[in-house]
Amino acid sequence: TLSPGSMEEQLLENEWTFYFRRHVPTQTTAEYENSIQKVHSFKSIQGFWSIFNNFPPIESLPPKASVHIMKGSTRPLWED
Repeated sequence: TLSPGSMEEQLLENEWTFYFRRHVPTQTTAEYENSIQKVHSFKSIQGFWSIFNNFPPIESLPPKASVHIMKGSTRPLWED
């Protein structure tokens, strides 16, 4: 059997980034953009799980908070 430390890293084709945002009603566009916080980026399956497994329990997040996974450095914003 392989130990977790000896497993070869499984690279993804692209880098991905987790973002977090607290819901605040009636935000302006600028306030919305400023409320988005980058959590961390990852390039492998192991990187994903090392971040995901350290998220706080869902019940401890504020109501209507959102977590986004975006490709590269793309931020979770609506575009025209």
